[in-house]
Amino acid sequence: MLNQLKNESSGKSNDQIIHDIIFPLGRRHVAFGSNQHGMEVLGKLIHKSLMQTLPKDEIGEEKCEEIEDAYLELFKSIVYWLQFAFNRELKLIA
Repeated sequence: MLNQLKNESSGKSNDQIIHDIIFPLGRRHVAFGSNQHGMEVLGKLIHKSLMQTLPKDEIGEEKCEEIEDAYLELFKSIVYWLQFAFNRELKLIA
């Protein structure tokens, strides 16, 4: 997804590009039988795993906090669009 954001030259905002990637994914999650709670837990685990890979001693505490804030903003956008698509798909099924 990040490579797609970097290579996108359509003039779309990052949020719109993320929507275009994640919205269909949220719809597929419904087909797989996922639930919102499971997606939130998985997102927290992914975030925690990513943060553990940072070499805090090398880049410093301030840079780690900036990276963590960036990860959180990215995940907020991903979770928003997953949940939006998830809820929309559930309404279409009902």
